[in-house]
Amino acid sequence: MPVPRAWSYDTFNAQLFERCMAMASKEHYRKGESEALLFEHDRARLLALPAKAFDVVTYKRMKADKYGAVTLQGRHRYLAGIEHAGRETVVGLRALDVDLLDAKGGEIIAHERAYGDGPSSSEEAIQQLEALCCKANAWPNSQVRDALPDPLRDFLDQQDRISLQGHLRTLPRTSRETGWETALAAMGGVLEATGTLERASIDLQAARLASGSEPIRYDDEIDLGRI
Repeated sequence: MPVPRAWSYDTFNAQLFERCMAMASKEHYRKGESEALLFEHDRARLLALPAKAFDVVTYKRMKADKYGAVTLQGRHRYLAGIEHAGRETVVGLRALDVDLLDAKGGEIIAHERAYGDGPSSSEEAIQQLEALCCKANAWPNSQVRDALPDPLRDFLDQQDRISLQGHLRTLPRTSRETGWETALAAMGGVLEATGTLERASIDLQAARLASGSEPIRYDDEIDLGRI
């Protein structure tokens, strides 16, 4: 079987759940009722989940370096900001994210967690992005390209120079308004749903994600009578 490809673990899990539920419409091989209906009967008898979700996280106190970054596992650097240089930082380490907090627990920034044996740095891609908007010929060997998820990187690799510059300008502009990770998530979601990177769609998706709203589902039927 081919290895599944997805924008993120959250996207993959949502797709996996939807596919499983679609398969559950068939009848149970022995009970003669749909598996989905039997599942609902079982779920009605389950105990309620705790009101507050359990947060699987490890917190550790670290001192940011002179550039305002902390290094985990000896090779993955996460930038808090130059204003936090030399200060104590609380690092919240999760499976997919790294939260950087100040000494009192106030949120500074969240980064996607890096894996792998090679070194990585969260600030290098952001620093190069503005230059790439003017010098798109440097794209193939840029750290920005290496920092992007595969679907987004593959799409940008296929663009001509003018189109690539336009798409790259969207990323820093959206990042300044909603944050780097939110901008990437918005671009990935729009690309996955529409096959392209239309600026207005990315802005709307990023705004919804930043506000905590549900992302737009482009396969939903649109009621033109409400426009």
